[in-house]
Amino acid sequence: MIGLALKWLGKNPLLILILLLATALGAQSLRLKAERKSRVAAELLVDAMEARSDTTSLLYVNAVRGFQRRIVQLGVEADSLDKALGTESVARQTLEVRVASLTARDTAAVEVDTATDVRRLAVARYSEPYTYTVVAELPAPPQPGILTLDIALDQIVLKPRITCGVPPEGSLVRPARLFVEAPTWASVRLEDLRQSAGVCNPYLTDSPGLATSAIFTTTVGAFAGGAAVVLTGGDIQETMIGMGVGIGFAWLVKIVF
Repeated sequence: MIGLALKWLGKNPLLILILLLATALGAQSLRLKAERKSRVAAELLVDAMEARSDTTSLLYVNAVRGFQRRIVQLGVEADSLDKALGTESVARQTLEVRVASLTARDTAAVEVDTATDVRRLAVARYSEPYTYTVVAELPAPPQPGILTLDIALDQIVLKPRITCGVPPEGSLVRPARLFVEAPTWASVRLEDLRQSAGVCNPYLTDSPGLATSAIFTTTVGAFAGGAAVVLTGGDIQETMIGMGVGIGFAWLVKIVF
């Protein structure tokens, strides 16, 4: 079978030329993949430098108040918690929340207990985001006064979202940002924002690389072969190279980069 195929190839120089062309395309595909990988790595470093120099900013978007900052897309190192959970973190953020201090001035009627000569004053108010109750008791001297203060803070609802922007002109990497919606009385500072590059750029970082598979045919005859290039957004995404040798079978090489 192999001898017959070699003899047939010797009589068909055009097929040999096709095979050489397909091999050259395969080598070119691997070279472009390596260049693309180096380019993405360099652009991720530039993106990380810009993200590190960014600071938390306050934004109002469609009546929504929130805080935003760029995310470093160089991955997240596993820590003891990841090991304990048996999981892999793809994003990690530190949020520092501060609430304005409570300053209040109230007046209320003073009640006097004639039996004990104790004066009492009670105030209950709500001043966003605080609910507070103050009770003061002033007995006759030299007894000490008693002040009871109960303050409750409203629940702080934060709504974080990771957003993926549009790549800068000439770049392949989409910038990532964390936007946190917060109440008007809460101030949020975003620190140590990191995530895997694949969160916003899966098509750049999760390429399966070179995959080869054999496809057996039932057709009697020779498989001529050829090549096809798929363009997406102006970038070469995938090259398919098909070649056949012999009778009754063919093999296909798929290169993704």
